[in-house]
Amino acid sequence: MLHLRGETLGYGDTVVLRDIDFALSPGEHVVVLGRSGAGKSTLLNAVYRRLAIAPAGESAGAMRDIALVPQEQGLVPPLSVFHNVYMGRLDARGPIYNLANLVWPFASERARIGAVLDVVGLDGFARAPVERPCRAASASARRSPAPSTAAGAC
Repeated sequence: MLHLRGETLGYGDTVVLRDIDFALSPGEHVVVLGRSGAGKSTLLNAVYRRLAIAPAGESAGAMRDIALVPQEQGLVPPLSVFHNVYMGRLDARGPIYNLANLVWPFASERARIGAVLDVVGLDGFARAPVERPCRAASASARRSPAPSTAAGAC
């Protein structure tokens, strides 16, 4: 479980969010919506930092299955959705394994990434270039009652 209580979040000397209370339970799914500049990325970065750092008493590698894909310039358009998601796990394996997986993705890695894509509603897009899911998300956003929030995913 993760708790932020009364936190002030920002970057450098710039405060973006004040007095934030946020809790996340294991297995819980959360959606963060807001206008541009509201602090969504700041909150997600704070959550990522807390989850990526192993708590006292746990081994340093205990939390390695956590990745954050930044909103800006975090995706590599020529690569598939699978490869863009897998990049968050590059530090979990050595360079030879990662290179082999880049050329011919292993079934175990395809299954692991496929499960993640299923959770976020991108099942079936693993082999597609990243532009295709974004176009699909944008098309669904145009049908959404709140297109500005739905389109913000890409």
